[in-house]
Amino acid sequence: MSLTLPTNYSNALANQFRENLLVRLYYDDSNYTAIALYDHTVSSVAHTGCILNNPSFRENIKLEKGTASSSNISLDCADATFGSDKLSALLINGSNTYLTRKVEIYSILNDSSNIADAVKIYTGRLQSVTMDDARVKLNIVARLPWDMVELPNTKADNGVYIPVAYGDFTGNTTGGLTSAKTMYPAPFRSSAGNNSYFLTVNQSVETANACFYDKSAELFPHLTQDAQSASLSAWGDSNYAIGVDRSITRTYRFRPTSFVAATDFTNTVNVYDTDNATYANDSLTTSGTSSTRLRVTLPQISGKVTAATMYIKADVTLTPMIVLVHQHQL
Repeated sequence: MSLTLPTNYSNALANQFRENLLVRLYYDDSNYTAIALYDHTVSSVAHTGCILNNPSFRENIKLEKGTASSSNISLDCADATFGSDKLSALLINGSNTYLTRKVEIYSILNDSSNIADAVKIYTGRLQSVTMDDARVKLNIVARLPWDMVELPNTKADNGVYIPVAYGDFTGNTTGGLTSAKTMYPAPFRSSAGNNSYFLTVNQSVETANACFYDKSAELFPHLTQDAQSASLSAWGDSNYAIGVDRSITRTYRFRPTSFVAATDFTNTVNVYDTDNATYANDSLTTSGTSSTRLRVTLPQISGKVTAATMYIKADVTLTPMIVLVHQHQL
């Protein structure tokens, strides 16, 4: 978490200072109960000094993995009185709900009475409240954008969850190389006629391409799908799905993955690179029948191959041999 220090706060750090922690325990979006390390009124809000321990927390950022985490905080509090209620009664049995609500912690120096001089150092949510003798223990966990949100949370009429996915997804088609891998799982919805239907993220069949993950080849070949079916209106809901032919016909388009062996060829790596302007080269001189070979490795695909087509791009230069025969008569 990046902190921007107010001027008064920054200036106070240059000398000895006294710090107080202001804690806001929210019971709705804007109202809260205010507690602190000691009694302190800030911007006309009285904070009751009932926190007995000096809490600490840690944020962990791993740049090499692109991850970050925040630790939890525990507050040990005296069971102070707020109006006619003890803190324990207020938090556990009161008319307002504090559990799972937002908690904010501010640092303020030298008894400043202006909240503008404070720094918000932590945002969490109140996970639990327990009693130990005359103490109230508050367990606060880091508050994240996806807290209390369960995904997926929308179902089709038959109880299958609608997938949730974020980003840009591009499936493979039969017209290009089977190289795209930016896809998301589409759960099976039901079957009708000759098709099996898989739920999608609010996409019509015109913008979604069904693909199958072949773990042997580590490719996502295109699946033959029903171009006439866009929505699941036949089942009474309005969720989109892709209809896939039950034969589960997959179409791959790929280049060789490596070179094995060749007769006379040079620059063999050019056979399977992505540059259409470079070639493997072979020069063959013959006055009769002759042959040359070049062997490559193809991806190890799963299933039964029912048809295969090989496309070869080549330039052939023929240089004819001219043999002159002279006949002489004596």
